[in-house]
Amino acid sequence: MFSRSKCFLVGLLAIAACLAGPTSSLADLKFTSGQLPNGNRYILVAGEFGPDDDLTPFVTLANSHKPDFVTFDSPGGNVGTALKLGRMIRLLNLSTLQTRPFQCDSACAFAFVGGVHRSAAAGSIGVHQNSLRKDIARNPDRDSEDLQLIVGYLLSYLREMGVSSELLELALKTGPNDMRHLTI
Repeated sequence: MFSRSKCFLVGLLAIAACLAGPTSSLADLKFTSGQLPNGNRYILVAGEFGPDDDLTPFVTLANSHKPDFVTFDSPGGNVGTALKLGRMIRLLNLSTLQTRPFQCDSACAFAFVGGVHRSAAAGSIGVHQNSLRKDIARNPDRDSEDLQLIVGYLLSYLREMGVSSELLELALKTGPNDMRHLTI
């Protein structure tokens, strides 16, 4: 786990980044590396998870930068991409750390749980119900089946990451237009 001083330093980093301006638009997933004054290296994943995001730059950055942890500033987005990033984080043996004022909401929470070691400030991770994409042609008769498949994939993923299914239960009990921020 991470020490209080490490969490404090990341919090200061987050405040500095917010004062400096936005790190990315909400439409593009961006990966930025940095180093704290104490020498700890990190990757910041910022923006919205899109269905066609290329995660190769993340792997390249992780291999070259050798981060101590990954942190997020994301409103969520595509769950499939978040699961892919979470698996990459796990495969690369990386930890995840989430502090305020950065936010890791919706699909981002699933990327966060990919960390080998995870630490989060209360309220910095939010979950809610997943929804099906509205920008593609849908067959209303298949929506129920599609949602059940998504739930099955999420349960398998959480088990794979060693996370209780209670996380998904909290998400499913929170409407898609609401957000349940975890107190951890």
